[in-house]
Amino acid sequence: MEIKEPPLCYCTRTTAAKILNLIEQGKNSLEDIINTTGATTGCGGCDYEVVKLVEQELNKKEHLTP
Repeated sequence: MEIKEPPLCYCTRTTAAKILNLIEQGKNSLEDIINTTGATTGCGGCDYEVVKLVEQELNKKEHLTP
């Protein structure tokens, strides 16, 4: 039985896994993530969670890059 991850953005059905995958693929800004997924552009209910996740992951990536 596959467990589906609930979306962070219900308007675009964008999940945290999708955002993390995009960052791994080289998307390196909040603007890149928003432009690719459309997250945060609908009702605005996901703004805080999406921004928090993207900033957190980009900060991790920045600290791992020599």
